[in-house]
Amino acid sequence: MLKGKQRKCLELMLTGSFTQKEIAEEIGVTEQTITNWKKKDEFAQEYNAALKKRINLHAAVAFKTETELLKSADSDSVRLNAAKDILDRAGFKSRDEISLIQSADESLKEMNAYFEQQEKENT
Repeated sequence: MLKGKQRKCLELMLTGSFTQKEIAEEIGVTEQTITNWKKKDEFAQEYNAALKKRINLHAAVAFKTETELLKSADSDSVRLNAAKDILDRAGFKSRDEISLIQSADESLKEMNAYFEQQEKENT
């Protein structure tokens, strides 16, 4: 469990508004003390846990912003990027490579057979 000054230090760090020097002055310790605290597992774990909580609080707002961009941005590229990002985060990330199960010749034969069948059905 973090002590009083460590907890206050953590709170000030999470605001993102203060330098380490300013935090040290505010809580009455040296910068080196804060550096030493940051090296300790307990402090790092508390910081990471608190940071994740803060990020989660803003996640819903970020998602809402992205969906609004998807619906109403003037730029096609902004709407496209919003759509891609939403899909990526939902687990529908596009693949960077194509895996061929059969040879190109076999694929061409199948495509030709398909188009021949379509042509027969349309006549």
